[in-house]
Amino acid sequence: MRRRRSLERARRALIEAIGPFEVGSLDVYRSRKVIHDPVWGTCVYHPWEMSLLGLKVFQRLRSLKQTGFAYFTYPAAEHSRFQHTLGVVEAASKIFRSIIERLDHDGLSPRGIKARLKRRFPFIRARRFHVLVRVAALVHDLGHSLFSHTSERIYGLIPPFDRLAEELKDPTAKPPGAAEMMVYLLVTSRSWQEAVTLLWKGSTKSERPPSKKEWERIGRWVMGQEADPRLKFVADIISGPLDADKLDYVFRDGYVAGIPVGYDLERLVATICVDPQKSRVTKKQVLRLTIPIKGINALEQLVMGRLVLNSYLYHHQKCRAAECAFERMLAREYLQRRSVLGLRSVWKLFDVQDEELAAFAKGRTWHAREARRLQLRRLRVRIAEFRYRDLQNQSEETSAKFDWLLGLANPSSWNDYRQLLRLEDQIAREAGLAAGEVMVDVPKDPGYADLQELLLPGRRPEDQERPEKVLNYRDWIAAYKVHRQFVRVFGPRGRQSQRAVWHAARKVFAQSKYGLVIPPAAWFPH
Repeated sequence: MRRRRSLERARRALIEAIGPFEVGSLDVYRSRKVIHDPVWGTCVYHPWEMSLLGLKVFQRLRSLKQTGFAYFTYPAAEHSRFQHTLGVVEAASKIFRSIIERLDHDGLSPRGIKARLKRRFPFIRARRFHVLVRVAALVHDLGHSLFSHTSERIYGLIPPFDRLAEELKDPTAKPPGAAEMMVYLLVTSRSWQEAVTLLWKGSTKSERPPSKKEWERIGRWVMGQEADPRLKFVADIISGPLDADKLDYVFRDGYVAGIPVGYDLERLVATICVDPQKSRVTKKQVLRLTIPIKGINALEQLVMGRLVLNSYLYHHQKCRAAECAFERMLAREYLQRRSVLGLRSVWKLFDVQDEELAAFAKGRTWHAREARRLQLRRLRVRIAEFRYRDLQNQSEETSAKFDWLLGLANPSSWNDYRQLLRLEDQIAREAGLAAGEVMVDVPKDPGYADLQELLLPGRRPEDQERPEKVLNYRDWIAAYKVHRQFVRVFGPRGRQSQRAVWHAARKVFAQSKYGLVIPPAAWFPH
């Protein structure tokens, strides 16, 4: 009961923040629309989907950049969450249709065929599930705020998200992210369901809008959750190891940025299948979305594509300098003023767009000055860059301390985040600079933890393998960590300041608390 009240309070606060849906002023589509996409080609969208896209919550996605501040370094990478959303709808639809069309062939794994799974397959209502899958893909990114994942790292630490994560977790799925929880709260709200029903019924009489129970299921799918073990593979299509989101962003982010990342989309979609597997948690049979060993080449390309994007795009030092500056600006503002971009309510962040940064930058606070610097691309410069292999005092103790430092890449609480800010400000003081002028960047580990959930079926029903047994992706990740995962120190421009930050960073990191002796070769003089 307490959990239900808490969720309802959060729903009311969200709906109050984003305002009324104003359905009466929207155009209602009564015919399907054909859109050409650079990744998926010709895509067809149903009239009810097009009507929903007219809602302000969807149109806001046009002004949220998919890859944050990457456009500072890759000028063409200005694609939006809206474009990505349309692509994910098409990807999810292709996966679902591929499985249904191949049920008599290889849409089921050999183990599924042997178990005569088709007789018990929940596709008497295949058309209905197809509609729901597309709707889930359509709403999956509505929980993002300005500059996408960059702001999520901050608002995800602000109450009540810490409590909501505990209330919405499912032991059979990964912990829900803040953006995913936002989608769940939105689509399970009464206001949303009433608005969608009105639009939907104006668009078509042939397909009914999702019911309250179906919206609950859609919200859970976005978080990768599904209570019915027969339908877990549907949740996997929306949020799982081989979900439609990955199929779209890996190709789209590389294509738009001009980075030659590609994989065989058609092959992957044509070989993906449903396999009955034993749940690690419940020990019961659950149907999962997976790929057979014969499709391993397509999976290998997808894994390698993500690694390439991490190296060239997401972890590029200029992209990291911009994203760190924005993230620290939000974090320091919240810790000092209990506001984010001047907004006292965290829920208001879901009614803003990237352009709101320009209005905030007109203020007179330190945080507004940081926003102005960001807008003008006056980024801090890389002063030091090092990996564990570069340290001059390698040992078990040093390795443990370096791992602790890497752990700050994904702070789970404000206490963790304060440790990172204290380290930065200690270096700044030692260099004779003001607090906030130095940033220590620890990029997130590309760990591919989701791949560990996969079981790859073989040619015979009894054959199955973990991905690491047939793909040496663990070696790729280990090599990436050794050669490409850098801890970086950013500071202000100017020869004197840079030299001061360099010496201060070496001194602070060498202290017993951190115990890391940075070599002279780690310095980047400008």
